[in-house]
Amino acid sequence: MIIVSLFISACENNLENNSKLKNTKPLVKILNIIDNKNIDNNYQSALNTYNLAQNNYHNIIINADQNLKQIISNLKETQKYLLSDNPLKTKASLKLAKSKLTKLKISLEEAEKIKIINANQAENHLESAKKKFDLIVIDKSPKKNEHIIPLKAIYLKQDHIIMKIIENNKVVNKIIKYAQIINDQVIINDELKEGDQVIIEGGELLNEGTDVEIADY
Repeated sequence: MIIVSLFISACENNLENNSKLKNTKPLVKILNIIDNKNIDNNYQSALNTYNLAQNNYHNIIINADQNLKQIISNLKETQKYLLSDNPLKTKASLKLAKSKLTKLKISLEEAEKIKIINANQAENHLESAKKKFDLIVIDKSPKKNEHIIPLKAIYLKQDHIIMKIIENNKVVNKIIKYAQIINDQVIINDELKEGDQVIIEGGELLNEGTDVEIADY
């Protein structure tokens, strides 16, 4: 009797657990579609960064060259003074001029080194900014009627490429007419609008019309 009671109790627990599972909606992760103004902003931001890096590079070169010219000018004046027949020259002034000449030569060498270091850093920053800008242009960032979704968010169903979106907490299959794959992302055209919720995780086995719950992770 005890064994039978335990068996009945276990069955009742299983039925209760199964009932709970049936009432639990599948959890899915979504991508909220927003206005593509942010794409234009990304493009403009990358362009601004590139322009700033370019200006910074040119300014560093110009400032370094101006500094070098000033040092060379002072150096030439000092050399000219040392070689001149100025009757006002004294041993003290000659000693001071020679000391100044030595310091100017050192300053010239340091200024040339600093120019190279700063120019290299600015050039690297410029190249990095240009690469980021080029990526946006080369990868054909979406126009206003295009959106990017992860590659894992699209599926093949009955000879159609589809994505799954949520409408009124239910799964809706949407056929993709045009898609351009770039690495692990897909650019799609016209099928989405601002406010749509695209299932990007957990939608593999979900049929159209299934009630779902959006995961908060």
